[in-house]
Amino acid sequence: RYEPLLEGCGTRDEFSALLNMMAGELEASHAEVSPGAGGTPSIATRNLGLVFDYSWEGPGIKVKEVPRRSPGSFAKTRIQPGEYVVAVDGVDVALNESLFDVLADRGDRDVTLLVNAKPTRDGARTVTYKALTGGEWGAIWYANRTEARRKEVERASGGRIGYVHIAG
Repeated sequence: RYEPLLEGCGTRDEFSALLNMMAGELEASHAEVSPGAGGTPSIATRNLGLVFDYSWEGPGIKVKEVPRRSPGSFAKTRIQPGEYVVAVDGVDVALNESLFDVLADRGDRDVTLLVNAKPTRDGARTVTYKALTGGEWGAIWYANRTEARRKEVERASGGRIGYVHIAG
């Protein structure tokens, strides 16, 4: 009865669910199945470390902000707010699936961005750096937010109150 369903199982979780249906017919207490360790590895999508201007409809991607500590904030790889990323690794990009296709499953390989003050390839320069993992991007945002809050407390209190950040 369950054999025809086996071919439809594409993951360990799906196979485990099928086995649980079978075990459920036994009407036995504590008879359940858990999927084994491992499974299909997920594809990690890297991040360029830029904040995009989502009001821009293309061509290219308009940069709204370059957060401090991100790869585009350093002198050698500087990207300015208002500039355009017109291509990543030679592939024209926009704020759609094409960007994520180019950034998916890259590992630690560098990305080469074609950056320009206008949304065309003519006169563009190349900027190369390692795209960020989700954890690296989150850490940059966290550090920048913490620093901004510390400065705000210092400004508002005239330096009389200190800001203590407790990570957690």
